[in-house]
Amino acid sequence: MNSLEIISNLKNGKILNNNFLRAYDNENNLYYLRPVKIGIDDARNMSRWRRDFSKSFLSWIEPDENEVLNWLQSYKDKNNDIIFIIESEHNISIGQISIYNLNPLTKQAEFGRIIHDKNCKSKGIMTSASKTLIKWAFENLSLEKLSLEVFVDNKSAILLYKRLGFIIDSISVYYKTITIDDVVTWRRFDEITKYPKNSQQGEFREVYEMSINKQIFKQN
Repeated sequence: MNSLEIISNLKNGKILNNNFLRAYDNENNLYYLRPVKIGIDDARNMSRWRRDFSKSFLSWIEPDENEVLNWLQSYKDKNNDIIFIIESEHNISIGQISIYNLNPLTKQAEFGRIIHDKNCKSKGIMTSASKTLIKWAFENLSLEKLSLEVFVDNKSAILLYKRLGFIIDSISVYYKTITIDDVVTWRRFDEITKYPKNSQQGEFREVYEMSINKQIFKQN
């Protein structure tokens, strides 16, 4: 199977996926990474996590569970995008993590959408889960490179990515825009055709573009 077929089969339950990706926190507690289920339970958790950390993303949306469920309905047919829920042995969901925008021709994809439950007390689990997923992506999806974008002032996320082996490739300037639905969205400054003459302090932010390749990950 190629990478897109693997993702499609995982999302449709054609591959036995229970317990096939494992991660351990600093106290050696076991967690599983399982594909997200298209149902209200996962949608409820995902909506809550996204609201708690909305300003860590380029779009500051605060969806309710029904909006996330609707989004998952469209997501389920995308075979270049897979979200995993991080779950304890006792079936308690504590976060999510993703591989998306996978391009089988360039063997590249984006890594991220990392969100954890703010009440989670498990130390080291997000690092462990990330390593588990990156290893699986390189070994099973035949990827050669993973990339991500992160606000320069998101120090905790950058620290995590550097622990995983990601390096900073470049820095871009992003500009704050507001949609007709009053949603704050940050866009690359070079995508804006007209310079905003009356820009105010705080409307511009820097974003790191980071990446890791298969060879570097193997060395960590």
